[in-house]
Amino acid sequence: MLTVPSQPHRRLPRVLVAILCVGMLGAVLSPSPASAQDDVQSLRDRASALADRLQELEREAAIADEDYLGTLDELEKLYTEINSTEVSIEEAQGRVESAEAQASEFLVAKYMDAGSADTLAAVSTDDVNSSMNQQVMLSSLRGDREQLTDELAASRADLQDRKDELAQKQADVESVKADQEAAKARLESSVAESQRLYDEANGQLQEAVEAEQRRREAEAARRAAAEAAEREAAQAAAAQAQAAQTPTAAAAAPAAPATSGGGASNAPAPSSGGGSSSAPAPSAPAPPPPPTSGGAAGAIQAAKTQLGRMYRYGGSSPSTGFDCSGLMMWSWAQVGVGLPRTSRAQFAATQRISMSQIQPGDLVFYGSPVYHVGMYVGGGMMIDSPRTGKPVSIRPVGYIGTVSGVGRVR
Repeated sequence: MLTVPSQPHRRLPRVLVAILCVGMLGAVLSPSPASAQDDVQSLRDRASALADRLQELEREAAIADEDYLGTLDELEKLYTEINSTEVSIEEAQGRVESAEAQASEFLVAKYMDAGSADTLAAVSTDDVNSSMNQQVMLSSLRGDREQLTDELAASRADLQDRKDELAQKQADVESVKADQEAAKARLESSVAESQRLYDEANGQLQEAVEAEQRRREAEAARRAAAEAAEREAAQAAAAQAQAAQTPTAAAAAPAAPATSGGGASNAPAPSSGGGSSSAPAPSAPAPPPPPTSGGAAGAIQAAKTQLGRMYRYGGSSPSTGFDCSGLMMWSWAQVGVGLPRTSRAQFAATQRISMSQIQPGDLVFYGSPVYHVGMYVGGGMMIDSPRTGKPVSIRPVGYIGTVSGVGRVR
């Protein structure tokens, strides 16, 4: 606190100036209204800038988490392929060994045939070994020997291809692991930077930042609620227009033909211009949104049971905590619906609908490429797992930023 200096024979009271920074800040003393106003504006500017940076760090952390999850998927696929390749190498090695054994048996048989009495009688004793070797070599160049040679060469080539494939996949694994470490480092850096900013802020500034974040969230909630009300009103009007255009049984019955003679006719009178005109056909109402999955209410209820559970990157269960896509996957799994692991994969797996068609249970996506997802619960609000240091909560759909897409779980 600041104390106003006393004057001779008179002591002035302390002046308490309430500083409002983005809503409500702590009270501080100021020597004059002008300086108090400057302090308020300065604190407001600092708080707003820090809130902007924290929101940007939240986005960066979400992108890094999505990249990290993507590398997990890639590694899982690569390990599966490596296991399959190792099996194929064992099979190829077996084919090579079998071909080599057949070739060896063939050469032994030819050698033994070359040493028979009839064959030996045709050559001199001094040239017996040489003649036998020549006959074996000549005969092995023909017939079955050529087939065995081809099979052996093909088996060896196939084995080498499999080994090369394995080496490439192992190199891919190392590359993906490097990407994974980089994504993890970016994620941890974003979290550490957020914590540093909070730690460096004095109590008054931190209160101002939190007040600014609350103000932004309240404003986003107000806009989201207004937009939701407009959507619901438009949907109700479209449904009412469609119901009004559905003919009743009486209106659908064909009109009775006009009677001959003096009976009155039900036919409409011709227009004064002598021509006939028909009323323009009413415009068709907007098509109704596709139906939501029957498990939407159950998925929302499951997600709400995790309110307050802290964010955990890579997490997808109550025991570990959740990241954004992990919460969506787990919640829908509780009603028997399988979703992919990452928000990008969930975006690809759901049915695209417009924001005007959104209903509770639909998934709301952010970013291009997608890096965050939440579940719409109605009234312009969604439930999601925001970022490290924050719990599962219900927030306005517009708080993070512009919605890049809405997906209906099929």
